[in-house]
Amino acid sequence: MDQQIDHDLQAIQERLLSAFEGIEGLVLVGGFGRGEGGLVLKDGKYRPENDYDLEMITNQPVDTEKLLETERGLAQDLGVSWVHIENRQKQNLSRLPFTQYVYDLKYGGRILYGPEEMLDEIPDMNNANLPLAEGEKLLHTRLWCFLGAYTTEFEERQPTDEEAVFMASQMSKAILAICDANLMLKHDYQVQYQNKSSHFLSNIGAKKELRDLVRWATD
Repeated sequence: MDQQIDHDLQAIQERLLSAFEGIEGLVLVGGFGRGEGGLVLKDGKYRPENDYDLEMITNQPVDTEKLLETERGLAQDLGVSWVHIENRQKQNLSRLPFTQYVYDLKYGGRILYGPEEMLDEIPDMNNANLPLAEGEKLLHTRLWCFLGAYTTEFEERQPTDEEAVFMASQMSKAILAICDANLMLKHDYQVQYQNKSSHFLSNIGAKKELRDLVRWATD
């Protein structure tokens, strides 16, 4: 499984380096950046449950349309639902705002290409001071998980295996949003799933049902 993921990441790196000039670094973010990306068995192969998310750090702006075309081409060639690549200029790293995403980027990103100390240019951030507005924004965003994973067709038929996996993935995201928001309220936000779970279960006085759901979402 790890070999397949490494093959995909190598293909992404080679495609980007050949397509764009001025690349200073490539950073894998999200679940795979943290080493916690989910996999599903599809057509006899383990494939990413969600997307590959990367930050492409450059010394100059890149063509947005070309980047979108590259994303689509990579997703098709690798047989994944999406490859998302965010472009940032290196000189702007020191001015990035204190948000959940930037915190996760700095403390949970994995350097695929470029100097290991590149993320040190992002300002230091204290998890105890993560703005509570980030939790509110996350909860609003994750409302889609309840809507996007459900169709009225399920009132007349059982979900397919693929639909069931997608529903479970979306429910997991919604539960993790509740977990994250509670940790932010306690000034104890965590990047890694297992740390989220352990800190939530030890520090949050939640009902048993929610505690069980957090365990399920982070297993």
